[in-house]
Amino acid sequence: AKDFDFSRPFFDQFEDFIAAIPRLGVAVTKSENCDYNMYCVDSKNCYLCQRVQAEDCYYCYLPVYSRDCADCYNINTCELCYEVIDGQNCYEVAFAQNVVHCRNSKFLFDCRSCQDCFFCAGVRNAQYYFCNEKYTKEDYEKKIAEFKVLSRKRKEELWTDFLRLKSTLNVPVFWGNMTENSSGNYLFECKNVHESFDIKDGEDIKYAWGHIYGKDSMDTCFNYHNNNCYELCSSIHSSHLKCSYACYNECLNLEYCMLCMNNSQDLLGCFGMKKAKYCILNKPYSESDYKALRLKIIDHMKETREWGAFFPAALSDFAYNETVAQEYFPLDKVGAEKLGYRWRDSEDKSPDSLGVRTLDVPDNISDVSDSILKQTLYCEKTGKPFKIQKGELKFYKKMGLPLPVLHHDERYRARVALRNPRKLWDRQCGECKKDIRTSYVPGRTERVLCEGCYLKSLD
Repeated sequence: AKDFDFSRPFFDQFEDFIAAIPRLGVAVTKSENCDYNMYCVDSKNCYLCQRVQAEDCYYCYLPVYSRDCADCYNINTCELCYEVIDGQNCYEVAFAQNVVHCRNSKFLFDCRSCQDCFFCAGVRNAQYYFCNEKYTKEDYEKKIAEFKVLSRKRKEELWTDFLRLKSTLNVPVFWGNMTENSSGNYLFECKNVHESFDIKDGEDIKYAWGHIYGKDSMDTCFNYHNNNCYELCSSIHSSHLKCSYACYNECLNLEYCMLCMNNSQDLLGCFGMKKAKYCILNKPYSESDYKALRLKIIDHMKETREWGAFFPAALSDFAYNETVAQEYFPLDKVGAEKLGYRWRDSEDKSPDSLGVRTLDVPDNISDVSDSILKQTLYCEKTGKPFKIQKGELKFYKKMGLPLPVLHHDERYRARVALRNPRKLWDRQCGECKKDIRTSYVPGRTERVLCEGCYLKSLD
């Protein structure tokens, strides 16, 4: 605990204050065999996943109520899925994006309630479709027999063709449903949500990203069951939080706090507190003294022009290129440092510099033995080393998929690149010429339609 020093700006003394306080290495709770994950809860046997509530998942971002999945991004209630981006209630689906209630299918885009489909887009309530054409069960099974076990070469050819197909399709002004008076992308069951992305069940929210069940918030990201928040990052089950980071589990009335949790309330400038109340820089006060000192500090921060601003980049535990900011707002080292952000140079060495020859990975999973688990693989693109996990190998064999030859970080970057930027542009509907606001940047080859024209195009 520290006394507040009115001779110094708040952020300067806060930086010195938190330097001596330990951080959580990872945020993993109520989970089994999930040591190497981040923001993981109620999970089992997951590896290198983020924002996890799942079982037996590998290299996934936001796998919720899902199991036996790998290399997926934002999936909910899915099983046996691979390289699925934004999928819900899917079973045994691979290489798909924007899919709901699909099963036993591969290479799908914008499909709903589809079963036994291959290389399809914009299909609804379909079965035994190949390249958007209806087949009998017998003819369909003959058609896809050669794709039951994919070689790496064949998979890459299909993936190239699939990306080319995607670039020619009709797409909606935004992805989502059951949404009223809102703008952004990936908005589900929302009302009065504007300039926001990846929001489910949100109301009266603006400039937000990654919300589930929240309302009355602005300038926030990665929040779950939070209300009345401003400039907040990474919080769960809390309300009335301002300019804070990673505060969760029934917190109330926190300002400029980090890693405070478990029914903490009425805190200012605190770090790592649990079940705390009326504290400033981790020092407890009586209710009356706290309120008086808080107002005095607010006046001081207004004079230093700090009040209302989020923590500066200097207080981040991570370099710019280690954070998700680099995914959607990419900078090079020079650009990042010019803006005051730290940069971390890669410490990985190429196989040649290590004197180790890159392993020749078999093209077909049927030719892979368990000995691969003892080998070190090197990314074909970056040279970064990686290994295949035992459960991961079992998954690839069950799904008939080739082993990856890119490091999991590179595979993740490729998935992120398939999603639109978190930014909106003014355009016109490709059919009726109505003014629209969309995350599809002008000049892209997809034909972007307003909601009415898009629904008509599916008939």
